[in-house]
Amino acid sequence: MATDNYYSSLINQIRSRSVESTVSMLGITDKSLRKHLVERLSDQRAGTSFLADPVFEVTFPWEKQENRMESFAGNLLNESLVKAMDEAGDHKFGKDWFPFKHQVKAWETLLD
Repeated sequence: MATDNYYSSLINQIRSRSVESTVSMLGITDKSLRKHLVERLSDQRAGTSFLADPVFEVTFPWEKQENRMESFAGNLLNESLVKAMDEAGDHKFGKDWFPFKHQVKAWETLLD
């Protein structure tokens, strides 16, 4: 089973069970009203979904490398790449910035 399908299935199951349990807790016995509430609280396209899309955040702090980007120019990274990233406007990755350790490790791995 692919990981994508596993999480999609799990998220859909959580949404469905949350809606069903919430409507049940209200104690509504009218079948039409229950059906209407379940449909409305389950409709993501209409923006009335009971639960928003999940947000995944990192659970560890990213550690900065002790060297600046410019120190990797001509060594680990091509000089023109470091220059282009420094001059990239809104998407700038400055030559005086400190990359994260995991980024440097990834670059080293790519070169191996």
